[in-house]
Order: sequence, then C-alpha cells, then structure tokens
Amino acid sequence: MTSRTPDPAVPTSEPRFYSVAQVAQLFGTSRMTIYRAIQDGELSAVRIRGRLFVPARALDAMVDAACTKPSAGFPQIAEVGR
Repeated sequence: MTSRTPDPAVPTSEPRFYSVAQVAQLFGTSRMTIYRAIQDGELSAVRIRGRLFVPARALDAMVDAACTKPSAGFPQIAEVGR
C-alpha cells in the first residue's frame, strides 16, 4: 500500500486560513488588534481581493515560538500536572 499526499483541493477538517475576525475570536481580542499586528509584521497574512487572511501555519508558528522561548519580560510558563 502506498501513502498518498493529501490533495490541497480537498477540504480538510482544519482550515488552512483564518479570517481576521476568527483570529481575533481565537485570541480573545479585537479585530483592530489583529490588523495592527499584521501591519506591524507581528503576524503574517495574505490579501485576497481586499480581505486579509491569516495562514493557520502562522498561528501554529506563533504558538510554537511562545512555547519554546519566553516573551520579553515574562517568565516561561510550565504546564503543571503533566
């Protein structure tokens, strides 16, 4: 049996891109905060016909970075009980 690479045209259970409103909801912040983060280069996005979309990979990378190194001025947070 051969393994197949997923067809990018076939929808998966997880989105590949999020709208600014979806990202704001995920982070519990305003859309304006997300727009500012995009404008300041803190968050990657693509513009399609005037709308901005954030790649899921950009959010994954942000989470990975936050888990591997502490943010400026904040100590590393360790999970307790695992």
